[in-house]
Amino acid sequence: MTGHRAHKLSLVASVLLAGLLAAVSVPADGPVYVLDDSWPDPLPATWGAIGEVAGQAVDADGHIWIIHRGYQITGVVPPVLEFDRNGTLLQAWGGPGAGYTWPTTEHGLYVDADGNVWTAGNTHQVLKFTHDGRFLMAIGVANSTGGSDDTSRLGSAADIVVDPIAGEVYVADGYANHRVIVFDATTGEYRRHWGAYGEPPNDLDATPRAFGLPVVGPVHCVEMSADRLIYVCDRDHYRIQVFRPDGTFVREHFIREDGGEDPAALLGVCTPQCGPAFDVAFSPDPEQRLMLVAVSYDIAPANAWQTRVFGPNEHVLMLERATGALLGRIGTAGTEAGAFTGLHGVVTDADGAVYTGEITGARAQRFVPT
Repeated sequence: MTGHRAHKLSLVASVLLAGLLAAVSVPADGPVYVLDDSWPDPLPATWGAIGEVAGQAVDADGHIWIIHRGYQITGVVPPVLEFDRNGTLLQAWGGPGAGYTWPTTEHGLYVDADGNVWTAGNTHQVLKFTHDGRFLMAIGVANSTGGSDDTSRLGSAADIVVDPIAGEVYVADGYANHRVIVFDATTGEYRRHWGAYGEPPNDLDATPRAFGLPVVGPVHCVEMSADRLIYVCDRDHYRIQVFRPDGTFVREHFIREDGGEDPAALLGVCTPQCGPAFDVAFSPDPEQRLMLVAVSYDIAPANAWQTRVFGPNEHVLMLERATGALLGRIGTAGTEAGAFTGLHGVVTDADGAVYTGEITGARAQRFVPT
């Protein structure tokens, strides 16, 4: 164990000397991150590897949680894993149980201020568990959906975030529906919902006035900033839309690889070199100056043309939260340590470390600021 920790102390030097420059961001005005290749510790040998990492979260104790899809294939590694900051596995649970329907494709994870764990997935439900995996509540009806104006059923929800002040849970809903929907976080009672630009959601309109594109263009993430703004990933429209908690539209940021402005953005669209926005997180400073956006061309079917034209871009983009200006990047496309294949999620801890999850790469990685 001593050698393991000593390795962490020499992390920056070893990464640079090994030439792992692909894992280092080159910012204009942002921090520099390097890969911590000692995180996490190996899982039990009898378990084998995890599957596609579909969601990650950091709790109030600084513990890192992931949800992965390997259990659906092997039935061996439990789908919900909790690690401490050093990468030690603390507990693992999840899968089918009494009183709820576990999704066949896991998607999204959140740990609220009380330590409750929320999951989402393709069975059209959001599930709430205690810290140790005891089932508490389901929102939505298993394997039943009713469109983006249905107030009791979901449509392949992708992500969740809980507002501890108002006691509400926001759901990015999702792959079948095209909206954000809000419920009471204790009772599951419906509160409100909205679509792109804060307008009523539209399941038929594929234009930028609606969230997502039919079938493959989900409302992919939802996050709340410290100043109580709601950030929503409209994945295949290449943007983050920002709202007040009541659904009032505030602004949008188009996610461009070059950080420039696209003339078409005036029409609500973004054209060449725009990146599908999979997930969003914020730096831990009080102002949350940085907005980190997970971008992948590898796993967005509607964006396959981008890989052919621009190459397999895979990054965590560091943007100025207030303006959307590009400040730097973490990672690149590839299978080596520090690169990404199918980057799907990003989250930060109180020390500024960045944790990522990959679908194609089926792994979680940790990057630390220098």
